[in-house]
Amino acid sequence: MKNIPFHENIPFKQKELSVKIEVYSTENSFKPHWHEHIELLYILEGEGTAICDESSFSIKEGDLIVVNSTQIHTISPKGRLKFCCVLIYSWFFSDVEFDITTSISSLVRDDGFVKETIEKLMLQKKTKTPYRDMLIKSYTYELVAHLLKNYTEQQNINAKSNKTADIVRYYINKHYSEKITTEKLASLCAMNESYFCRFFKKNFNKTPIEYLNEFRIEKACELLSLTTQSVTEVAFSVGYEDIHYFSRMFKKIKNCSPSEYREKSV
Repeated sequence: MKNIPFHENIPFKQKELSVKIEVYSTENSFKPHWHEHIELLYILEGEGTAICDESSFSIKEGDLIVVNSTQIHTISPKGRLKFCCVLIYSWFFSDVEFDITTSISSLVRDDGFVKETIEKLMLQKKTKTPYRDMLIKSYTYELVAHLLKNYTEQQNINAKSNKTADIVRYYINKHYSEKITTEKLASLCAMNESYFCRFFKKNFNKTPIEYLNEFRIEKACELLSLTTQSVTEVAFSVGYEDIHYFSRMFKKIKNCSPSEYREKSV
């Protein structure tokens, strides 16, 4: 059983492209974390160790680490590690057929097409041409399509029934806008409700309701930043039927009101 680490909320502003490209250099290890978005980490210099879920492997210059959606991951450099990070937000695929539960191999090595495409993306990141964003999206689609075609592992969340924490996290990720009870989550895991709550607290370091509220508020933050929906509409969209309860939870978790958050994020 995995020890579930924290969910990383990656802020997004309405005018930003749905692909982020950054180059990092570090000697420090990353804490284990996960997010809904796909992350491609191309090693430019150095070596180290990467962990994706239960798989641990050595990494070196020219390797591509593929972090699938909701996959727990961390990197431990051996000395200084320089890499290009291509972060692909989940809504990047909103207008194409793409199954988010599909798993791409965590390590891609010695692939000329990957190297060439990453170099193109890094080059476009530095340019200021009016068609830069179009090229970035185009190259990203080509890269993901190449990975899907050549490095796809068939994955079905139901086949991972022994990994109870994954099932809970996946279910909340897909159904957070609906009514979710601890009784429902417990039934998914074939546990009684009392035992499930103890299990959840042990693995997530918080109660199911605390986790659900934090997850919903993170989704609300995305909607407040990306859409013009009213605060009430946002509350309903992420599963709150009581706008006052939503506002209290938002203030408790984010230390500001939904309206104040929207003003700061635009």
